[in-house]
Amino acid sequence: MPQSSATDSPRSVRAKQDVQARRLLSQCGHCYSSRGDGTTLFKCGACQVDTYCSRQCQKAAWAVHKEKCAINRCAQEAGVHAQLKNLRGYTDKHRPTIAEAAIRSLGLAQDVTRAERWCLIVHLQTRPNAQRTDRLYQCVDAEVAPFEVFGLGEAAKMRRQLQLAGAGVVGTAFVVMMCVDPGQSRYLKNIVPVGFEKAVLETSGLPWKEWMMRRLDEGAQAGPADGPHCPAKRVRASSAEEDCA
Repeated sequence: MPQSSATDSPRSVRAKQDVQARRLLSQCGHCYSSRGDGTTLFKCGACQVDTYCSRQCQKAAWAVHKEKCAINRCAQEAGVHAQLKNLRGYTDKHRPTIAEAAIRSLGLAQDVTRAERWCLIVHLQTRPNAQRTDRLYQCVDAEVAPFEVFGLGEAAKMRRQLQLAGAGVVGTAFVVMMCVDPGQSRYLKNIVPVGFEKAVLETSGLPWKEWMMRRLDEGAQAGPADGPHCPAKRVRASSAEEDCA
């Protein structure tokens, strides 16, 4: 883990913490071993999105991954791969923030089954002339909504994924990163499953919206966060499912 010195600025300390958190949340899609623990990961050869630590884990995860794999390949064939790659990169940079926001916003400490019916939707717009991956988008709103907001078919698909995911954790929640730019008829959607353990539920119910929007807009190298921070090693976030419409 990156070590901080007495001369490090608060911003530098936070940046080092976020680097470690992102490494811990870069995990095998089956056994959840992470880059933060020194595990080497490789991407699915078909969709180039989900990651695994071994061929054995990739084979064991196929029942969960095959539907996502088809969606990811479809998006690539539709000619929006570059846009989805940008959205995925932005999501990865902010993974610690969106993982904690999911725990806070869904009120899982009071009712863990809310994650089976509700998701956190983060509304984004492309930031003009952005150079850094963590600032490619501007967060314009966020809300908690039922799965059915995406249609009955999509809601059923999300519930099937929840049933198959999350081995070794209390449950899995969904964060949907959605980019809709003014004047555009198409939107990009990145569905991020966030596995959580009992220990992180202590942050559930804390203020989240303004905190999350500020963190996203400041960039991944922002200064110290206000309020309790969810220990990244206790949150498991598998690779994103991507879609477009």
